[in-house]
Amino acid sequence: MSTIILAEVTAHDPATSTDRVERVGSVAYNHPSAPGHYWDAFSTGAVPSFLRREIFKDGATFGAGTNDHGEIRLTNLDGRYDWLADAWTDGRPVRVLIGDDAAAYDTFAEVFNGVVAAVEVDIAEVIIRIHDAFTEALDQPLSEAVYAGTGGVEGGDTLKDQAVAVVVGPAFNIPLEVTDAALGVCVACDAGPLTFDVVKVRGDVITPGVAQASLAALLSTAPTPGTYDWYPGTATERPTVRFGSAIDGQVAANVTTGATVADRTAAKGFEVLGARAGIVFRAADLTALDLANAAECGGWWRGTDKIRQALDDFAATVGAGYWQDGTGEWRVQRIEAPGTPVATFASLTLDRPGALNEGDILSIKPLFTGRAEGGLQPWEVTLRCARNYTVQSKDSLADAAGTAEEKDRLATEWLEASTGEDAAVRAAHPLSVPMVIDTLFAHRADAEAEAHRRRDLYADRRRFLTGVTMTPVLTGLVDLGVTVRVEHPRLGLSAGRNVRVPGMHLNLLALTADMTVWG
Repeated sequence: MSTIILAEVTAHDPATSTDRVERVGSVAYNHPSAPGHYWDAFSTGAVPSFLRREIFKDGATFGAGTNDHGEIRLTNLDGRYDWLADAWTDGRPVRVLIGDDAAAYDTFAEVFNGVVAAVEVDIAEVIIRIHDAFTEALDQPLSEAVYAGTGGVEGGDTLKDQAVAVVVGPAFNIPLEVTDAALGVCVACDAGPLTFDVVKVRGDVITPGVAQASLAALLSTAPTPGTYDWYPGTATERPTVRFGSAIDGQVAANVTTGATVADRTAAKGFEVLGARAGIVFRAADLTALDLANAAECGGWWRGTDKIRQALDDFAATVGAGYWQDGTGEWRVQRIEAPGTPVATFASLTLDRPGALNEGDILSIKPLFTGRAEGGLQPWEVTLRCARNYTVQSKDSLADAAGTAEEKDRLATEWLEASTGEDAAVRAAHPLSVPMVIDTLFAHRADAEAEAHRRRDLYADRRRFLTGVTMTPVLTGLVDLGVTVRVEHPRLGLSAGRNVRVPGMHLNLLALTADMTVWG
């Protein structure tokens, strides 16, 4: 048996008002179990059909991946695919599978599940550009909620059509939007429930009054002068405070969403923010992320900020990456040192034959991505935490705003947690630089623990670009984020090295892959 690639491309034919599925393969495939005949139509031109998948972009070691994308190139010398020039193709489903040419259809492994981005048709070749839903999902705004400008919690003319903020987890000193100064009404964010831990005007802590049971009750009942009443909000109503006295300066609050600390972790942040975009992360991944780091974290964002930005903030906090796998499932994983390998890639020879879960190394070279992205171990790692979302100058604060230390805190945006200087690293690597990362950690102790983990993670790690052969077995085992073993007589790899896979570029016709590995 030989390994082959199958592709299924759906397009709408306006001439017949029907959807048609074009089925093609790296060789013809017509097994009785298949849904149709797969034509031997992959182009053998200079540019091969390919798929590219990456957890990270630009050599980073946490954050968003890139959208999986690629090209399916079909030969069109006989005009078989001319009809695609007039077809409706964008956004239609695409699947790519790998398996053995004599095997049943249901044994083929899915390596890509996405949509058509564009189709180019000429007399010799058709280029079908494909990608997954990654970019479209992440580029949505965090909130569609805007102020109507009708007064009360909807603000006046100056706020009309402006986006309402978003809060997830704990957030320190966020700005409250004054939506109705005459009523003393201020809105925290687009949805609750939310706890107002501390409410301040010009840094002066205001005495809490009554927790109202409804927004209507809050707006119809004047609070006692010198205090504030509040409504925690719901999934469809905004958390709101109302002051009993005139507002004479910047209004801010320390707030919290989530009933317990367990509801305010990075994993919970991924779950809650993902739901805003219709993204469902693999449940086992969220459980594993909580087990790896269950520290309390959260933040405040403008409603116009993208889903990607908020998810990136949580990823940076715990050193995680998130992406879609080959089947389209959303994944999130804390970046760890390489673990137990699922497969081995080696320079296979007659004296070193390959086993079922081993592939041949065709080429290998070191990669250098830059000092700041792990090319050199940083001599110090600093994580900034407990962000102050409303930085105020000391001369703008009320006299009763607290002690000198408390006023300093209101005038400072971040707290910092650092590993301190590692003199040995600095001596060994004169070009090494310190690394500074902004996080959503609520507490400095949690940031300090993660800073030390991050420093150790970057120690003695290298990247390689490895050209390898792929088989159906290896395709089922090797995915983004897994650990593989690389053995090669050169580059210090003769004893083997366990590495993680953050990127793959698959040549669909040659059935080879350029894998970026790290470890």
